[in-house]
Amino acid sequence: MRSSANMSYAHAEEDVAVMTGIRVSAKTQQRLVQGHPFPMPTVEVENPITETGMTKI
Repeated sequence: MRSSANMSYAHAEEDVAVMTGIRVSAKTQQRLVQGHPFPMPTVEVENPITETGMTKI
């Protein structure tokens, strides 16, 4: 997985350079992503249906 992530950051480096003309290194891309506080999504369930002891959402 780590190898795949590193390749993604390298591709992001190339993509940003092509789109903006500014080079942002793969390591900086990684720091930006890992330092960003991504909020956890929340889901509200109004009427869950229960059948045979299992809850379906």
